[in-house]
Amino acid sequence: MAAKIKPAKGVQLFDHLREKYPEFVYQSFEWEVQKNGIAMAFNFACSEITLRPTSTILFPKSIEVSKMVRSRKKFIDNIVFNIGLIELVSYWKATCSPVIQIECGSITKAQEKWWKHLYYHGLGEFFYLNNISTDEDSFVSMQSAKQPKFECNQRFKPAENKLLVPIGGGKDSLASVHILSETKDEKYYLLKNPTQAAKDSAKSSGKDHARKTIFIKRVIDRKLLALNAQGYLNGHTPFSAMLAFYTTLTSVFCNT
Repeated sequence: MAAKIKPAKGVQLFDHLREKYPEFVYQSFEWEVQKNGIAMAFNFACSEITLRPTSTILFPKSIEVSKMVRSRKKFIDNIVFNIGLIELVSYWKATCSPVIQIECGSITKAQEKWWKHLYYHGLGEFFYLNNISTDEDSFVSMQSAKQPKFECNQRFKPAENKLLVPIGGGKDSLASVHILSETKDEKYYLLKNPTQAAKDSAKSSGKDHARKTIFIKRVIDRKLLALNAQGYLNGHTPFSAMLAFYTTLTSVFCNT
């Protein structure tokens, strides 16, 4: 593990880290069916630092995960690869390396522009609180392998009368559950690392809530917490965008 960061006198930590860690690498991603869920892992590296966050989506028995995987594997590959790109920013921010190297897939110039736009604006609070002065063009460049290419080669017509309801545990979630309870649509409730309030909101949907609740367990690599303790950069990342990608993956399994 990296040692405590000590920039030279008069040198900003942001500049010191970018010089010390010129490249952040998205090495690989993987996923597999476990029980009735999808387990994912992402491998990142930055010089001597290696990081491996994991996530699991656990579905109720009413959703046949293995059956869905057989028909939609390429589509799932695509989304999991992109989930890695949104997970990446939470780890990249520790060093703010000027180059992100993507070894496990290809992105186009248009995609690079889109991701840079998301990263830059999603890190607005992080840049402000760490007194970082930068711009969207120069704060990072992204380079990727030529293969594999994750193209949108499968399209699915949304299932009629089905709803996927994300629940965070606040009053808006509870209000959504009760308003939607008046509809005849089939509803699934999505909870990520839920608080008791979120679980209670899902329970309030009715007696069959257990058959309709989907759980996301996202595990942060503890090495990142160690880096934070050692003085590496830390701060807010685009959480809503990350949740949107996980919701997209979940919707693939609910859309039957």
